[in-house]
Amino acid sequence: RRGALRCHSGDALLPGACVEGGFSCILVDIYADGAVPPSLHQPDAWRGISKRLQAGGRVMANLGLSPIATPGFGAPVAAETDGTRLAVRAMSEALGELSLLHVANVDAETANVVAISGPHDGLQSAWAAALPAQLAHLAHTCRWDRVQVGGAA
Repeated sequence: RRGALRCHSGDALLPGACVEGGFSCILVDIYADGAVPPSLHQPDAWRGISKRLQAGGRVMANLGLSPIATPGFGAPVAAETDGTRLAVRAMSEALGELSLLHVANVDAETANVVAISGPHDGLQSAWAAALPAQLAHLAHTCRWDRVQVGGAA
């Protein structure tokens, strides 16, 4: 059905986590003790997740603190972003091109990063145009980066 959003919540790594035809998007938002779990530092984990996508589908992952010093966001604390950096590298190796969206946290000293698989072209402008009025300020308080296949943040 077009125009309908169906959400499935659960463990995307379980064998039964699939729908007929595949998912259009899988959102990964998990932490273990405040960090990206070590299993997501491995390309095979992301390959397993991507097998559940339909053709042209995307993986979006909230990876926590941004490993990149972003103007206006302060410098990241290296020890706290190592897991994020490893997850970005693993995602890139497994999924190819990634877009990284760095969004300032409320403290304005740090930023979180969301990694999105698939082509980068047009993504930033489409995202900004789709923001509701209450969130439009985010289009000016974030930074986008592109990570090529096998690249590192």
